[in-house]
Amino acid sequence: MDLKLDITVLYVEDENIFRTVLKEILEETVTNVVLADNGMAGLEAFEKYHPQIVITDIAMPRLNGLQMLKAIKKIQPEIRTVVTTSYSETEYFLEAIELGVNRFILKPFDRAQFKEIITDLVSSIDYDNKLRLEEQRRKKAEEALTNSELLFRTLISNAPQAIFLTDPVLGKVIEVNESASRLLGYTKEELTRMFHSDFTGKEQAEMQLQKHRDILESNAFVSETHEIDLIRKDGTLISTEVSEKIILFSDYALVMGIYTDLTERKKDERRLANYHQHLEQLVEQRTRELTDANLRLQEQLEARERAGKQRMRRSGIEKLMLNISSAFINQSADTINTTIDSSLQKISKLNNAGKAFVWLLDETGAVKRSYYYLKEGLAFQLLAHKGFVINELPLIWKSVSEGNYWAVDDLENLTKNTKEYQYLSGNGVSSAIFCPINNESGLAGVIGLMAFNEKVIFDSDTVFLLNMAGKILANAFLRHESAIALISSEEKAHALLNASTASMVLFDIEGVLLEVNESAAEALNMPVNELIGKNYFDLHPSFIAEKRWPVIQQVAETATKTIFRDSYKNLSFEHLIYPIINQHNKVDRIAMMTREITSYVDAQNQIRNQYNFLQTLINSLPNPVYYKDANDQFIGLNKEFLAITGKSRQEIIGRKFVYDEINEFDKAINLKNDELKESNPIKRFEAVITYVDGTNHTVLFNKSLFYDVGGRIGGTIGVLIDITELKRFEYELKELNYNLETRVVEELRRTEKQQNKLIQKSKIESLGQLAAGMAHEINQPLGGISMSLENILLKQNRANLTDDYLVQKIEQCFENISRIKQIIDHIRTFSRDQQNSILERVNLLDAISNTLLLIEAQFKNHHIQLEINHIEDSLYFNGNKYKLEQVILNLLSNAKDALEEKEKLTHNKKLEKKVIINCLREGAFIIMTVADNGTGIEQDKLDNLFEPFYTTKATNKGTGLGLSIVYGIIKEFNGNINIDSTMGEGTVVEIILPSIPL
Repeated sequence: MDLKLDITVLYVEDENIFRTVLKEILEETVTNVVLADNGMAGLEAFEKYHPQIVITDIAMPRLNGLQMLKAIKKIQPEIRTVVTTSYSETEYFLEAIELGVNRFILKPFDRAQFKEIITDLVSSIDYDNKLRLEEQRRKKAEEALTNSELLFRTLISNAPQAIFLTDPVLGKVIEVNESASRLLGYTKEELTRMFHSDFTGKEQAEMQLQKHRDILESNAFVSETHEIDLIRKDGTLISTEVSEKIILFSDYALVMGIYTDLTERKKDERRLANYHQHLEQLVEQRTRELTDANLRLQEQLEARERAGKQRMRRSGIEKLMLNISSAFINQSADTINTTIDSSLQKISKLNNAGKAFVWLLDETGAVKRSYYYLKEGLAFQLLAHKGFVINELPLIWKSVSEGNYWAVDDLENLTKNTKEYQYLSGNGVSSAIFCPINNESGLAGVIGLMAFNEKVIFDSDTVFLLNMAGKILANAFLRHESAIALISSEEKAHALLNASTASMVLFDIEGVLLEVNESAAEALNMPVNELIGKNYFDLHPSFIAEKRWPVIQQVAETATKTIFRDSYKNLSFEHLIYPIINQHNKVDRIAMMTREITSYVDAQNQIRNQYNFLQTLINSLPNPVYYKDANDQFIGLNKEFLAITGKSRQEIIGRKFVYDEINEFDKAINLKNDELKESNPIKRFEAVITYVDGTNHTVLFNKSLFYDVGGRIGGTIGVLIDITELKRFEYELKELNYNLETRVVEELRRTEKQQNKLIQKSKIESLGQLAAGMAHEINQPLGGISMSLENILLKQNRANLTDDYLVQKIEQCFENISRIKQIIDHIRTFSRDQQNSILERVNLLDAISNTLLLIEAQFKNHHIQLEINHIEDSLYFNGNKYKLEQVILNLLSNAKDALEEKEKLTHNKKLEKKVIINCLREGAFIIMTVADNGTGIEQDKLDNLFEPFYTTKATNKGTGLGLSIVYGIIKEFNGNINIDSTMGEGTVVEIILPSIPL
């Protein structure tokens, strides 16, 4: 619109950047813009300023947008409304339609689209105003007409001349005045029952009627004056001069005859002539007024008819969209084709088109599947076979690939040498429209209409209908493909289950069987179909069920998989129990795999017995034994070896020789070492050595190499006696020792990792609760970036883009990008494992600010007031800021849950939910308190709050790990934590940390 319309628009939005940018857009179209930052303020502004259009966001504090519109509609049902929101759920769309919302826009939105919607609403208001103005004018015209008619009748009635109004064809008297009654001596009632011939004679009357018919046929409506003798009631004749004029109305005509008694004519000739002229002018004016009023009334009726048809069409489109979307909500995989055909039929009939179609495209633009509806009586034509590539139609392809529609209302207006003209004319198409169907991956298909024997004009309502239908169909196709994939995956899963030799079952938390593989059915000696629905524990002896049921309960409560063993009828079994968590983060099913491990357990027992035997044997050996590494340094000895050398272990370990001066003993120990390493056989030889007591002994040396776990030579082992079998036991014993040490180390590491996982699990659970808030926090700066770029484009289009303005908007974009990066970096760092972090200088207030980045949006969406009080800006202590953030996040999450639970229990939607954080310094300590006015905690439960897995919440609300981890972190910081709570009033958590200088 070139000129602004003098109307008022109310815009309600809690985000300042949207209010600022959209105010600028609105002021280009309308004169008055009123802003409000929440639903209650918007309702007050509506009552104060009486706007003609209301634009609102949905999610706002105190009163959301849809609740506000509902209150406004009760006051002014015809108000124009537009809803803008970041949410795309269908429930909001349906609720907005039920409220009679005119438009529904998702953020971030296109400036041109938004401006077009506002312009349409303003135009509709302008059109209604014009209709009301025309209605007022019409009423005034009717009133003027009534007044003119009254004046006309008054003039006729009071005229001194005798006036007759007669039918020009029949000569019937319609109306006379008092002068006519006096002239002829009849009453007015008698005259209105007479014909023209009754007082002029038949011959004279027939001549007059013939003149009237000639005038009507020739349309020569002129006044004619002549003399005529009239017959009075008493039979006497009176000479008169009559002036006659035919008056033509829309559906009838009258002859007005003005009769003048000639005896008075000379006396009143001048006055009568003037009166005749005035009367003729009055009649002509009245005729023109009547004609103009009729024309205006006809135009108004036609305009109303057009507007009514348009409203009926748009209402039909809205009903059709609701019908189609409802049809696809509960649509199953085997009925999708029927649902699509029915939808296309309704779309085709609503738009008076011969054909409605949907082409599904692959990534190359080729048609992989098509649906269509063809009007009855039209010959079938396959316009897009499988594999047809739409980019062969370049004009259509360019439009739909860019997200735009392509349409031609009259094929003759299309250039004849184009591919599109050849394609459409070759198939007998006269009008056509193609609209893109987009999904997350881009262009997924095309939806459109075709007319064959008549031209159809496709307007914006048609484009809107096809775009919305395309989105619904795209979602339906996605669900259909997902359902097929799910069925396929289930079939594969059943095949894998049945291929396993282990028994596998799936049951709910009560033990009712949901799935059973063939191995399990064979073990339970019952067909699979008969097992489904039975209780797993009813199929086993009671003592087996009593052993397994507590383990199953523990898995369901902790949501942690476990492995345990039991035995039955001399058979040993190993069970792997795995919890399945639903979308509500609650265990609702249990998977269990059972293997018969009797032979494995027997083998383990045999190895353990053998290990114990070797341990006893090596400790009781009476023979000297030594070990050397690859560098020939002693690494091991037994007590008999020390006894014959007279040395201690410390004196020999790490040396190449036993004695300081090499003697025969050392020579024998190192004899054939190189030869042993090269040929790698067992070397046996005898040597005479001298024991510490001075006696000589002949000893049979048995030497052999040993290897490390990597297959490399680890060193040599020597036994000073014929102990071939013992050497093998020694080697195996060493390997067993090595494996035992490895298992101990691995077990310690596994325990440590499990503890770390518990802390990390608590942190991830907290992050999972904050997902919606994080999405909202990131969406706001994204909307700001979109608006800043649109402002730059707007300024550029107007040719008034300055460098300062460009720099300012770019800096705003970078600030929003920095804000998004800050949120993402903080989430990445917060979710990282901080188990091995060192203590460092931390500002308590910085940790609180960082935590609010993650949870403040949730508090706002749940209408919880958050108050932070502190005197000093820097409160430092030694700790880890990410662990402290985890502590604060846990406490704030607990406070939020307590407030939500209190609101639920009290059924008080107006409950003032509040959380207060106080930070202060007292002497050598800094103190932080987190207080809420939630449900509170019973006194007898306060002492157990810091115990692992203890929780006051429902089973699906928490694991009981949060406060135990909080307690551990605060103790790690050398601090204390206290909790004070009163049932029904609230809870206060106090954290005390040692302060350090600034």
